[in-house]
Amino acid sequence: MADVIAEERKQLARKTLDSVTKPPPASVPVTNPVTKPLNVTPVTKPKGGRPLLGDKPMTAAERMRKYRQRLKEARP
Repeated sequence: MADVIAEERKQLARKTLDSVTKPPPASVPVTNPVTKPLNVTPVTKPKGGRPLLGDKPMTAAERMRKYRQRLKEARP
């Protein structure tokens, strides 16, 4: 009797497991891969951050580098 109950439990577990698991996805051959269309123009966004300063525009790092160089040159 215990064997029959154990077997029924195993069968019930298999049925519930089969109903819960997803079937594998159907493989569809790719005829045209997804790519960007040729007529799409790139988006040109304005550059963020602080605007460049001076006669010759420099980044903040370049300005700091030149400032430190001037300080070194000015020291006796």
